[in-house]
Amino acid sequence: MSHAILAVDAGNTRVKFGVCCNDESGTTHLPKCEFSAALARDQSLPWDNIREQLASEFGMRAIVTGSHPPTIERLLRGWPTDLQPLHVLSNRERLPIKLDVEFPDRVGIDRILTAIAANVLRTPDQPAIVVDTGTAVTVNALSSAGTFLGGAILPGVELAARALHQYTALLPELQLDEMLAHVPAPVGRHTEAAISSGLYWGHRGAVMELIDRMSCSLSNDEQSVRVILTGGASRLWTRELPSGWTYEPDLTLQGMAYAAMMVPDLFGPAA
Repeated sequence: MSHAILAVDAGNTRVKFGVCCNDESGTTHLPKCEFSAALARDQSLPWDNIREQLASEFGMRAIVTGSHPPTIERLLRGWPTDLQPLHVLSNRERLPIKLDVEFPDRVGIDRILTAIAANVLRTPDQPAIVVDTGTAVTVNALSSAGTFLGGAILPGVELAARALHQYTALLPELQLDEMLAHVPAPVGRHTEAAISSGLYWGHRGAVMELIDRMSCSLSNDEQSVRVILTGGASRLWTRELPSGWTYEPDLTLQGMAYAAMMVPDLFGPAA
């Protein structure tokens, strides 16, 4: 099987791509993301950079999936013919993970991919919780056997900031970069500071509460719950990451690459 993959994640807000490589023991290790980048969904991919990356690894495959089907279609239509073909996820039922939920076919592919990656990172018999902070925030639970059990979905920080601005007459819209500049005081002394406090501490409090409640049902006497964060807004946490938590910025891309390496025909030519 190939040991290098160009993975493209077509999200609701951004398109992320990265070159993921594994070593000879790729079945037991998560592929490393040697190079990754993200750009707004309506921007064109940096084709020269992609050509350079594809040329750097002989026989490297290019694969795509994601939570925004129109963007996947646009990428497939616009993929240059001089590059290796872009392959799309052909059968999600063959993904290397068990889903124990009421409607498996309706679980977002991004949630599944991060769970696949988390299964490689957690120790045997250790339950895990994966927090993915994008347009939406998902908090997903994995059993000690690695089964995806479901989780919670709530608005992301940027989406909440946009909603406050769009659905009120006078509240300004804060940008994520502004919120990432510093940890806000809980008591905001002007409107922007109050919004920043509400978004930052409210987001953090909601996620912490969900993790605490999920951990109570997942933990056992022998193994503590592994908590893994990913997604662009997870940078809000990195200054004060709770003990035992880890931040994995490329978890979706790594999960996609790992799945493709474990099931070589999982991604195929576009129909």
